[in-house]
Amino acid sequence: MSERGPHIVIAGLMGVGKTSTAKALAEALGWPMRDSDADIESASGRTGAALVREVGVCRLHRYEADVLTAALSGDEATVVAAAGWVVEDPECRRLMTERSRVAVLDLDIGELMTRIASGDHRRPMTEAELRSAASRRSVLFDEVATWRLDARQSTVELVAQVAADVRGTT
Repeated sequence: MSERGPHIVIAGLMGVGKTSTAKALAEALGWPMRDSDADIESASGRTGAALVREVGVCRLHRYEADVLTAALSGDEATVVAAAGWVVEDPECRRLMTERSRVAVLDLDIGELMTRIASGDHRRPMTEAELRSAASRRSVLFDEVATWRLDARQSTVELVAQVAADVRGTT
């Protein structure tokens, strides 16, 4: 176990590729994987987009914090695809820092907007909202990041970077 905890959290803005990267990394390491979107759907019976429409973004954020907390509570090393918002929550940042190593995926706003538009499970977000979120979260991602990775790379390249480092430190 590393000094930061047994888990790896894949973090970043909405649409950056957290789920696909987490799945591939978990497979490469032979670790279990948790996905915020899937956990929220399982717990609530609704997608993030449906939750925003039906109960509001604040309730979605509470689900996101709860599923991250649950994912990081175990002792078995797990790869976690976290919701983008959780880095704004001080308790979530504390848990990520203490219980995991964090790979933050970065991608430009234009590419993120294209990706967001292609997924119906994501809540709608305007370019202005995404830019605002990116501005608020950048320093917070720096605070928790073990790795900052360019998400223009292929999933194979991203996984290779993190897996090689993890194998060298676990």
